[in-house]
Amino acid sequence: MFSVKKFLNILQILSISALAQSVNHFAVAEFPLHSSLSSGKEPQGSQTIQSESPQHERLSVIISPRQSLTFQQSNKEKTSQNTSSQFPLTQQSLPQVSESLREERYSKVQPASLLQTPPPNNSQPVVHSFSPNAPTSDASSHEKRPHKNLRNYMPNPSSQIFERRTEGYSIAQLQQLALQNNPMLMKKQREIQAVYGQWLQAGLYKNPSIGFLSDDYSDRGTMGKQSLSVEQEIIRGNKLALSRGVERWSLEIAKKELEIAQRKVENDVRALAYDVIFFGNLAIAYQELAEITEESVRLFESLVGTDELGKSDLLQHRILCNRTIVELAKAEQDEQKKWEELAALIGQPNLVKRPMIDRLRDVNQNLIFETELRRLIAESPELQAEYFRKQKANCTIARAKAENVSNVTVGGSFAYNVSNETFFAGVGVRMPLRVYDRNQGNIRRTQADSMAQSNEIERIQLKLRTRLLSEWNGYAKSIKVIRQYEETILPDARESVDLLIKSTKQGETVSLEQLIAQETYIQTIIEYLNAWHDMAISATYVEGLLLKGGLAGE
Repeated sequence: MFSVKKFLNILQILSISALAQSVNHFAVAEFPLHSSLSSGKEPQGSQTIQSESPQHERLSVIISPRQSLTFQQSNKEKTSQNTSSQFPLTQQSLPQVSESLREERYSKVQPASLLQTPPPNNSQPVVHSFSPNAPTSDASSHEKRPHKNLRNYMPNPSSQIFERRTEGYSIAQLQQLALQNNPMLMKKQREIQAVYGQWLQAGLYKNPSIGFLSDDYSDRGTMGKQSLSVEQEIIRGNKLALSRGVERWSLEIAKKELEIAQRKVENDVRALAYDVIFFGNLAIAYQELAEITEESVRLFESLVGTDELGKSDLLQHRILCNRTIVELAKAEQDEQKKWEELAALIGQPNLVKRPMIDRLRDVNQNLIFETELRRLIAESPELQAEYFRKQKANCTIARAKAENVSNVTVGGSFAYNVSNETFFAGVGVRMPLRVYDRNQGNIRRTQADSMAQSNEIERIQLKLRTRLLSEWNGYAKSIKVIRQYEETILPDARESVDLLIKSTKQGETVSLEQLIAQETYIQTIIEYLNAWHDMAISATYVEGLLLKGGLAGE
């Protein structure tokens, strides 16, 4: 065990070495919950910075202009045990601290500096390690801090992840913006106007025709008869009403397609918002994990060459630290990508990014498959649109049968004979005889279309059931995973950390086992968060009647 006494001896040696170098600048070090030594202003004397742990153990850091470090610990007011040893992770009592703390990770230690850190003013490479034989580097944005007692370093990312924010966008606000700006919805509204025009046109009576005729001219150039004729086709068989009946169902189908498009947009906005929330929360968890793995690497480096640790263990843990940094960068990049997709879906690609008020834990966990299946069959706009197409097919059959009733064309003419100054008038009626063409071919076609539409309704019902089963499978699995994590896995992971904290003697520095237990705990939080994300996406489409594709062409 790397004790405090040994650590203090090392620091005394380092302070003597720093004193010999006569460095004329100094750094101010702080020890908050998740920060490393940071550079400050340059006062003219030594400063003492004190920090109290949850157990009232005061840690004083005396920093002189010669960079000498002296640690003093007192055990004043140690009256209570660690209150964090209890971790009843249930759905009702999961710790909740403001998700707005997510922005604070940008002001914390940036683990990416393990990969690349700018050299100091003397252009010498910075040593990314904390070992007894390595001098402390000058204060920088990523200066190494000595190991703290784990009581002062108990991260709880779940508290930041599941707390509701008071400012930012809500999913309902983003959905309303999308309904007003999404281009696909605008397209569907124009299509409704076009179908309304078809409905209006289908019921209009045909225009009468008028004609003028001049004939019987003599070879002497004298004028003969001048006649004026008018003709009108009379529509029989209620064809105009039936035509409008067909287009009325076309109008209902267009309205239902607009409703489908709106549902798709709302569902996709909700799903993408959950993606943004998820990756933001994932970045919080990876930030915590990166800081712990960085602390572990420092401790591993200090123990390399001793009986406690070999170099291979250090390399393995360094790999884990760098992989965590990569995962943190990926989570932040994915969060930005999902936000840009969300802004595009809303129809405002330059929408300013703000935090989300909603949480993953707001998702309904009490859905019942039979209830959702009945609601899907009763309310699905896709299925309702197919019923409308069935009604349109039936009206088309009636319209095709009415075509067998012939229209009647009536007309009249009025003529004047110039040569003898006499007037003539005439009346005419004509209609086609349905001897061969009784529209029997179109009637059969429309009847077949109607039967096919009945089969299409059955197919859509089965397809909806299959799609619901697919989404429900992901939802049900996520529910089981979440409950298992809440009941056993998360409490066990937290209890493991608490037991190691309790086993640490007063004044003893953090151990490898404790850091590894913390890593396991936060990895468990990340897995738990993934389960919530999967459940949120599945629940979104189950409750949203399985509609997705807010920017799809159809």
